[in-house]
Amino acid sequence: MAAEEFVVPVKFAMGQTVATRGVVGLLSGAEMSRLLIRHANGDWGELCAEDKELNDHALATGSGRLFSAYTISHSKGWTCRACS
Repeated sequence: MAAEEFVVPVKFAMGQTVATRGVVGLLSGAEMSRLLIRHANGDWGELCAEDKELNDHALATGSGRLFSAYTISHSKGWTCRACS
């Protein structure tokens, strides 16, 4: 039986996605996908208000960086994407 495909609407294309060995060791593929979908939907996680505003500005203008942070097994993990 073939795997089911689904499309999740997002605010921006992620481009190439890479992860450190530490994150790969902590998360299953499904958990990693869930966090990347949160990031791609503008859920910036545990950032301060100023960093969230910088992300929203970068998303609106297409320049800057998009940064998010999530707690993973009592450690903080970060996601970052450069806008060009």
